[in-house]
Amino acid sequence: MITREELGRRIDLATRQFTEIHERSFRTEIEQLSLKLADLRHLAELEDALSRSRRERVRSVDVRVALNFLQKRSAAKWPFDQLSKALDAEDADGRQAILDALLRTIRLTVEKRDS
Repeated sequence: MITREELGRRIDLATRQFTEIHERSFRTEIEQLSLKLADLRHLAELEDALSRSRRERVRSVDVRVALNFLQKRSAAKWPFDQLSKALDAEDADGRQAILDALLRTIRLTVEKRDS
């Protein structure tokens, strides 16, 4: 998967090119790259929350926003639904194992879409 830094460089380049020649293809590229950058931010939000899930409940507005954003951009809906349900599991160790597996599936779903 492309890094945030590389996405930022590509957005900057496309922005300069669009500003200079106003070709629509550069605007489209900026929009697509911006969505990929948002994907990375939302994945990072989920990773951060899930890293804390063994010690605390991590259902929050930020987690819901991240899940909703990624789900709307993905064909497969089930891993997002399952992760949302797993956030409420009582057993911390079981919750952590399920969340880890679902996050891997979500990451693969996002990476596959972006390739």
